[in-house]
Amino acid sequence: AAGDPAVVVASSRTELVGRPVDDLDGELLLAVKERAESGADAAYRYVGDELLTVTSSLRVRATTRDGTDLANAFGIVQMDLSATASGASNDSFLLTVGGVVAVLLLAGIAIWLLRRHVLLPLQAIRDCVDDPDHATVADPSSVELHRVAMSLQAALAGHNRAEARLADANEQLRELVDAKDRFMASISHELRTPLASIIGFAGYLKDPDLELSEADRAAFVETISREGEDVMDLIEDLLTSAQADIGRLSVTEVNVGLLAQARQVVEGLTGRTGGVEVRGNPVTVSGDPRRVRQIVRNLLTNAARYGGVNVHVDVAICEDMGCLRVVDDGPGIDDADRELIFRAFERARDGVRNAESVGVGLPVARTLARLMGGDLEYRREGGMTVFEFCLLYT
Repeated sequence: AAGDPAVVVASSRTELVGRPVDDLDGELLLAVKERAESGADAAYRYVGDELLTVTSSLRVRATTRDGTDLANAFGIVQMDLSATASGASNDSFLLTVGGVVAVLLLAGIAIWLLRRHVLLPLQAIRDCVDDPDHATVADPSSVELHRVAMSLQAALAGHNRAEARLADANEQLRELVDAKDRFMASISHELRTPLASIIGFAGYLKDPDLELSEADRAAFVETISREGEDVMDLIEDLLTSAQADIGRLSVTEVNVGLLAQARQVVEGLTGRTGGVEVRGNPVTVSGDPRRVRQIVRNLLTNAARYGGVNVHVDVAICEDMGCLRVVDDGPGIDDADRELIFRAFERARDGVRNAESVGVGLPVARTLARLMGGDLEYRREGGMTVFEFCLLYT
């Protein structure tokens, strides 16, 4: 427009009307740019794929400042928008890249927080399931999940302990069932053998048609008596073992002569244990006479079954104890079986001549010895097998 400073009196953008033209550089640029972005009056020139020029125009009508109409003062505001478009494009690109980076950063932070506060405790819980000895959570930021992991680990540890105890109990039960089966087989044999002899010889004696000499009759009677005593001894041991198991076994405490009791037992076992020599001097101990004889009888019977040919009994004082030793020249017992032989229904695996015995004699003997305040031990001494039974000396 020519002439004095002018104002816009007509424009396609009404907010420009009445504004001095020389103050509208920025707003004209914005107006032209908006028209270009809306697709109106914009021209783009390319060379290949490269944008060189973006132009747009805005038609205005101006007057002088005093209001004189300049009827011919029409102009076209034409601007090169290439720099603006490029800047806008760059700004848009940077904004897009910045947004992507921001999203990725936020996603990374979210993943890190999720892993630290959720996944790590859950991983620890899984590790607890796979391996109860695994540590729970190194940095337990998630208190609740950490507590869950700790509780689960404690529960699994308790479960594993319970399983171990159950396995041990099952193994003990299996061993008990096996011992019971062996016991039933052994007790059947132990009772059948003497009872068969008793019934057989008694049949001979009551047969009126069988002519027997007095010597034969005496031998049959002796056999019946001996076998009957074996049955009675076995029954007594079984009853003693049963009473000990239920805590009903009791003993008396009186002065007992060990040497006299040993000789009485040896005399009663004559014919069953062979010739056994009793050595030593009179020794008085505190105990139950009947139980002392039961112990000595079991030791001598054990020596006759499992020991050597030569058996003898020694009675002596050992410090404040009166001791009775049953000694034989048998092969002895392996070290692994030294305590096993004192368990009910068990027998040593080697050096056994009669494997069908019940295996209650030695356990009963030790139980009785300890009940009377003494003990029963096994050892090898100078190539000899020694069972030493001791009670308090009086």
